Formats: sequence, C-alpha cells, structure tokens
Amino acid sequence: MRAAWSELARLGLPERSRLNLAQLREHFAAENRFWSQPGTHGVPSELQSKQLLGRMVSMRRFVPASAQPGTVLYCHGGGWCIGDHETNEGLAGALALACKREVLTIDYALAPEHPFPRALNEIVAACKSLAFPGPLWLAGDSAGATLALAAALSLRGQVVAQPELLLLFYGAFDASLATASHWENGDGSWGLTTEEMRGYWDAYAPGASRNDPLVCPLRADLRGLPPTFVLGAALDCLRDDSRALAERLADARVPSEYLEVPGVPHGFMKMQSRVRAAAAALQRAADFARRHHPF
Repeated sequence: MRAAWSELARLGLPERSRLNLAQLREHFAAENRFWSQPGTHGVPSELQSKQLLGRMVSMRRFVPASAQPGTVLYCHGGGWCIGDHETNEGLAGALALACKREVLTIDYALAPEHPFPRALNEIVAACKSLAFPGPLWLAGDSAGATLALAAALSLRGQVVAQPELLLLFYGAFDASLATASHWENGDGSWGLTTEEMRGYWDAYAPGASRNDPLVCPLRADLRGLPPTFVLGAALDCLRDDSRALAERLADARVPSEYLEVPGVPHGFMKMQSRVRAAAAALQRAADFARRHHPF
C-alpha cells in the first residue's frame, strides 16, 4: 500500500485543500486515471446516454465475455460533488469480470449545482426506466455507496426495478462526523479528511434534514433490503459508518456480510491493479454475490 501511495505522490498533484471545485474535479480525474491503469481489465465498454428526468445522462456499459443475465448499476464516489462514469473504469471492469455481469456506471448529477435529491432521483429513475437484462444489483463506493443504499430504500417493496443485491464499498452513511474513525483517520494522512467530508455534506444536502433516511441511511429502517455486502477500510475516516451499517443490517435481519480490510485507506478499491488487498476484497464481494445469486 505504501508503495502505491508513493507512486501517486510522484505525480506531483497539488494539495486538494488549496483547490476550487473545478480544479478538484480535474485532480480527482487525474488521480483516478492513475489508479485505473492499465484500464478496464480487457472488458469491452461502450458509452451511451439516456434522458432521465429531463437531463441527458451519460453512462458506460462494461460487458465481459462471460456475462450472465443481470446488470450491476454502479454509482461512483466523489463526495457527490466530483467524479463521473469514467473515474472508476478500472474497478468497473474488474467488477464485471468478478461477478460475470454487465456493469453500467452512471454519470449522475453532481452537487453543489444539483443538491439532494437530484442524484438519487436520477439513479432511481435509471433503475425504473432502463431495460436491464435479468436481475438488477446496485453497487457503489463512498458517496456512490450512499446513493446505492438510498436508491434501494426508495425502491424497497416495488415490483418493478427492485434491486436484488447491494455491494457497498466504504460509504458515507451518516453526517455526524463524530465517530472514532474520524478522530483516528480524518487528518489527511491517508487521503480523505474529515473537513473534506464536512464540505461534501454541506454541498450535497444544504437544505435537507440530516435526519432524512435517504440522506443519512443509518437513520433508516433497513428491514426488507436485499442481501448486502459492506466493505470498510481500516485507515478510512468513514470506517465506522460501514461498521455501524453492518450492525444495523444484522439487527434488521438482512442477509449481509461485513469485511474490514486492514492497512488500507478510503478509495482503495480503485487500486485493483496495484494493491493486492483491493483485488482480494473484490473477490470477497463476488463470492458473497455468488452465494445469493449463483453464477
């Protein structure tokens, strides 16, 4: 992990705290291009677009040669403010291979231009309006994991477009920022800081009640959710959000598994080609999926 972190440092990217929003988006794209090398793991992909709620939304579809019926709708991370359907192409390709499903990454509307609930509404609309071949799974990392879980809560109990599996990688499930992991890991030594998360929350949900379960899913009634895999990173300031979600899922008797990976920071799943723990964690997620939906 330290070797990969040192490689990233040699790119000479500027300190994030000094950047405006446009620069931060460029920084995030450059960082993710580095982590995504050598690309999509050989999985063919195609760009497409769909009108959702009056806006043309770009998406990228990854289809492995061994694809089984079913689609994973993947929501990228980036604090609801940065990133797009391209920033996780390495992870999306690896996920498609591991789960033998096509993966569709969605370029949902970003805050602060489009605060809550716009991004969530677009993801729910995508679930309802796209012609998915076979079962629908929802997945995401960081803010994308939050959106995936909120979408599943929104769709719970509906006959059409109800997701059958969730894969949630180190999400932001509560806005309190008062957990032990923020005290331990929030200073920026391993990337994401508590102050950055505070800014992301303020941009994403400036007028929404933080008690809204679709904003902070830890406050939701989780009963009736589909099988859910939750991944935490030990060096992540959001680690305790994933721990708490795993406990809440168990209390709600949702079929679930929690994996916490030691020695890795927030965002490590993008490092599929550089960090062994990332590939191993993805395989654990695929194994969980296979137990509930054999392939």
